[in-house]
Amino acid sequence: MRKLMPFCLMLLCLSSSSQKMNEEETKLRSSADFSSFLSAVKNNNTKGCLCKSNEFVVFSFSTKANKTASLCVTKKITTTSGYLIYRFGTKAKNELTFPSDTLNSFSQFSFAHYNRGGGKQNAAMNINSFRFTNGGYTYTLYENWNSEDDRYSKGIIAENNKTSKNTTINAKVKVIGSLYPFTYTNMVTESDEL
Repeated sequence: MRKLMPFCLMLLCLSSSSQKMNEEETKLRSSADFSSFLSAVKNNNTKGCLCKSNEFVVFSFSTKANKTASLCVTKKITTTSGYLIYRFGTKAKNELTFPSDTLNSFSQFSFAHYNRGGGKQNAAMNINSFRFTNGGYTYTLYENWNSEDDRYSKGIIAENNKTSKNTTINAKVKVIGSLYPFTYTNMVTESDEL
C-alpha cells in the first residue's frame, strides 16, 4: 500500500492539471494534425519576428510604423502541451500578447478559408482569415490573393466591438510564413466568417 501511494498522488496531480484544459481545447488537440502543421512552418525564417527561441514563426510581418505582428507556435505540440501565440510591437516593447492562457491557446483562435480556382476568367482567389478577440477588439490576420490583378494583400484588421470601427494595418512587402497551413490541420476552430 505504501508503494502505491506516490503513484496515486502522481495520478491525482496529472488528472487535476489536465482538468485546466477546456473541453474545446481538448477536442481540437485530439483531432489536430500537429506533425503536418509543424512540417509546414519549421523552415520559416525567424529573423525580425517576435517569436522566441522555443517557437516557430507561422506568420509574421512588419508594418509601416516599424511594428511587427507575429503568430508563433511552440516547436513541440502534443495533446497536452504546446501553444499558439500572437505578439504585436517591437523587440523592445511588446504591445500585445494573446492569449495569456497558453494552456487553452488553440481554442481561443478561429480560422476561415475560401479558395476559388479557374484562373483570371473565373476571378480565382484565395482568402485566409485568422481571428481572435481580446479587450473589446476582434483582430483578424489576413492573407489574400486575387487573380484578376495578381495582387496579394496581407495584414491585420482591428475591429472595435462596440463601435464596429475597423483599423487596417497592412503588411510591408516582406512577409514570413503563411496562414495557409491552418487549412488542413484542424488546430483551431473553423469559422465561416472571412
